[in-house]
Amino acid sequence: MAMIVDVKFSPNGRVYRYDRGDFITLKKGDSVIVEYNDCKEWADVYDVRQDDKKIPIYSGNILRLITPEDKKQKKESEQKSKNAYPKVLESIKKFELLMKLVEVKYSFDCTKLFVSYIAESRVDFRELVKHLASIFKTRVELRQISTREEARLYGGCGPCGKELCCQRFSNETKQVTIKMAKTQGLALSPSKINGVCGKLLCCLAYEYPEYQEVLDKMPALGEKIKTSKGEGVVVFQDLLNEKVTIKIGDDDFKNEDIKLDEIKKD
Repeated sequence: MAMIVDVKFSPNGRVYRYDRGDFITLKKGDSVIVEYNDCKEWADVYDVRQDDKKIPIYSGNILRLITPEDKKQKKESEQKSKNAYPKVLESIKKFELLMKLVEVKYSFDCTKLFVSYIAESRVDFRELVKHLASIFKTRVELRQISTREEARLYGGCGPCGKELCCQRFSNETKQVTIKMAKTQGLALSPSKINGVCGKLLCCLAYEYPEYQEVLDKMPALGEKIKTSKGEGVVVFQDLLNEKVTIKIGDDDFKNEDIKLDEIKKD
């Protein structure tokens, strides 16, 4: 059974899985230097656990626990990243590229500059990369990210008042569909079902299995059912409280709320 070390390169970043190797005493909260994408990165240990599942493990190694010199190096790379941002933004404008700059970040060892951006269509950034490499005298890698990933990087609060799901615990972008909103009976208004990223709320995907499980137990809208309160037609489904509202007879004002366990089965 493999010993897995989950690490993050930034508080709101994705989780990357590494083999623990010889680092027996590693624990959550430790900071380490790891190999990543042909460079070295500072990473914070998010979790250490046994795992026998076939979960992809990053091919790089954990190199060492951080040292006082590493702390100085981290500050230097962070400052260089801040200084590089306006220069990258200016270069994008120079080449008149239709892209939104999101993040400019040096690797921990300052051997590579990562530039994250958003674009509605494919962008030919070959000349931009050459230009940036000549300015910063280092390797440059451009990454096109989604608006969901942008929200993860910046963080914020959702309509529930809590931190964004992607910021708190989500590691992978889940597929969210309009069907999930319909299953909950939500009003299909963008202001109600879209998050700060402009896409459908991630929480819809997490809640969907539970809502669908309850929905499968319920009689359909328009279905005639027998209950302890009489026979009626289902006119409303209350998934959260696991009950339905039925109309009894032809009287539109004679409605009754019925719990699922009160429905008589043939």
